[in-house]
Order: sequence, then structure tokens, then C-alpha cells
Amino acid sequence: GSKNQSPQFYGQFGYPDYPSGMLRSSPADVAEYMAAMLGGGTNRHGIRVLQTSSVNQSFAELFKESPRPNQGVFWKSHDGEGYYYDEPNIGHSGYDYGAATEMWLLLKSRVGVAVMINQDGDAAEAAMPKVLRLLVAAGRQVALTMGACCHPDGTCSTRTQEECNAQNGRYQGNRTDCRSTACPMTTQAASF
Repeated sequence: GSKNQSPQFYGQFGYPDYPSGMLRSSPADVAEYMAAMLGGGTNRHGIRVLQTSSVNQSFAELFKESPRPNQGVFWKSHDGEGYYYDEPNIGHSGYDYGAATEMWLLLKSRVGVAVMINQDGDAAEAAMPKVLRLLVAAGRQVALTMGACCHPDGTCSTRTQEECNAQNGRYQGNRTDCRSTACPMTTQAASF
């Protein structure tokens, strides 16, 4: 539309197959979800919210060929060639009346990014890749200083070394992840 036009307001709506259409969540909730997906089903607090097998199944491709190559249950996978990022990633996007949303998980650097814009059309489509690239660059810098933290109860969460130490955890090193870390339960001696 023209830059001189008044904004057009849309009421809340959905689809006949709701809830498959229209994301109705806060950015904070989406961040928690993405952290759990990158954590193999364990959220950033070390709480298992999904089985690892469920996460793996949600990432698996349903169609190897047409009609939708690289399409999973929810996610679409990309090898990094010719898309926003230079590494394998999975994500999902949606554009509708008055809204645009994209969310991507970068599998190598273990970074999740999501952008929700309350506008549709050319302006949203032009802004989206620019915003996503900025978030990915910032996320990659933070991810370099994070790793798996094994907690005394045997759970694992992704933390900085300082956060892990503050929670009496055992830091497994920068860029380690909970999907490939087995955290043993530790016992503490008590004297009576």
C-alpha cells in the first residue's frame, strides 16, 4: 500500500483448521519453546518438556521429494545454501493479514531466532531478513559462551559457566549441548 494510507485494522481471526494457522503466543513463550527444541526437549531451566524422540521426529523430513521437499511435521529444513544462514537450519514462517512471523533454529551454532511483526505486505517482507540476520549475528556471539550444565539431580540445561556454577552445576564446556550430554545424578554426603 501507499505510505500515505491510513493503517488497516484487522480483528482477531483464525482458520477452519485452527490451531494450525496463526501463532498466538508471546515472544517469550516462543523463545522458551525454541530453547527446548535446541535442548533436545529440555528447556533452559533443565526441565524436560518433550521427549528427545519427539524432538527428533518433529525435525524429520516427511517428504523426500515433491510435493514438499524438506518439509517436516512443523519445520522446514534448509542446508544453508541460498537462504538466510550459512549453516543447516530448520524453521517455519507465516504471513497473514496484519502479521508476519518467522522462527528458525540454527543447528550447528545452536541459536534460535524469532521475529513477529504486526504488519504484512512488502514492508514486512523487506524487514524480515534484515532483522533475522541481526539477531543471528548477536545470537552466535552469545552461543559461543554457553554450554551444557549438569545439575546435581541429573538434569541438563544450557547456561554460561558462571550461571552453571551459581546453580551448583558442572559446566561441560563452551558449545556443548544437552542433546549429546549424559548428566549423572550426583549424591551429596550428609552427616548426622
